[in-house]
Amino acid sequence: MVSANSADVAVLEPLFACLGRARPARLVVQPHRTTLERVEGCELVAVPWDADQHARALALLATPYCAPDGTVATALGTVIVLVRAPAPQIRLDDLVKEGRLSGLAARFISGALVLGRNLLVAAPWAVGAELVGAALAECARAGVVVSPTCLVPTGSWLGVRSSAEARALGVERLGAWGLDEAEALPWLRGVSGCMLHVESRRIDRLLMRLELAADERAANAGQGPLAILAGLDLVVVASQTGGVRVREIAEIAMSEAGYQPRLLFTSNLPPVPTALVPVAVPQFVDELHQAGFAVLADELRHAAHSVERGPAVLSPSPREERVEPARPMVSAPRTRPVLVPTSVEPAGFVPPRLDPSLADAAPPGWELDRLPAEDIVGLDTGPRTAEAATLAATFGLAPPPPPPGVMPMSAETLTSMSGEGSSFAEALKRARVRDEADLVPSDDETSR
Repeated sequence: MVSANSADVAVLEPLFACLGRARPARLVVQPHRTTLERVEGCELVAVPWDADQHARALALLATPYCAPDGTVATALGTVIVLVRAPAPQIRLDDLVKEGRLSGLAARFISGALVLGRNLLVAAPWAVGAELVGAALAECARAGVVVSPTCLVPTGSWLGVRSSAEARALGVERLGAWGLDEAEALPWLRGVSGCMLHVESRRIDRLLMRLELAADERAANAGQGPLAILAGLDLVVVASQTGGVRVREIAEIAMSEAGYQPRLLFTSNLPPVPTALVPVAVPQFVDELHQAGFAVLADELRHAAHSVERGPAVLSPSPREERVEPARPMVSAPRTRPVLVPTSVEPAGFVPPRLDPSLADAAPPGWELDRLPAEDIVGLDTGPRTAEAATLAATFGLAPPPPPPGVMPMSAETLTSMSGEGSSFAEALKRARVRDEADLVPSDDETSR
């Protein structure tokens, strides 16, 4: 790097002034066109910079230059790039206060790095660099990957150029920003507890690029899923759309197809779509509990189960609550109950249906009108004469009724069966003759 005491760096003063106090920031300079990228987004800035100044700056930056405030200036072809790294004093708690992510998600990221989990941050450059720098600020011995697009300011973090050097320095956390997928793979396989930013926006696109980079490096094709499982544990997605904030946190879980991303935190859920809420329990939650993060593990379990049961519906604030006017109490009119007769037919009863062809049929009983009187057997089996009826009513002397359905025998039938008159009237007549004969004295009694 160029010495900070060089008098030639005065040509860069307009560019350093354009950066202001923004951290992290990236300034891309061309003659008469300068763009500034910050966490909030990218914009054109008005800075007096002509072709002559640009030529002198390019000659000066044949070797990268690092300013006392940590701003690194490099020349990439005919373009000058000034990069200011994240402030080492900004921590994850500060990002929580600014609404970039939730407190639970911030503690989860910190706990995962303590356990040696590897994270990839898919976000715009400034957003990803700020998030990685905040995670490194919580560690006593943190290292940053040194590359042409990632130069470490003097006096902040350790500059690391290889995984072997990171292990020799004993870095607890390793960070980088502005890497591509091919550059991130060696660090994921050789170091634990690293948080690397890659230029991506979606989880699926990031994982596909990692697989392609792994296949290009491997001697045998098809090693991409194994390389991802061996080096990657979590993916953090952040964006600037609708506000700078973390959108998703996914865990790389093993599956039958090799691996699959499993969402742990997500946004766009009711009732607060901008909130980052947990939706699943991480697979290493027991390790967090054993490592001293018992409260964090319990909160992750409880919060994820609460979301599975359904999001709570927030009641409106007192200012937003509308009070309906009181309505008069009006009693409903009383009505008499209507009694509806119920059917007593058994279940399955089918009422008879009249045949329309029998509408003009003769009334029932017409057959009896055509029979002779002696052939009709009625239900009246009582005495048929006035005398027999009188005796039956006075003394109960009446012949027993014939059984139902049996035609009573006529006098001729009884005479033929017994050889003499057997009707009740003839029997009664004979009884009277005997009684009268007993009352008339005989000739012997008269002679006496």
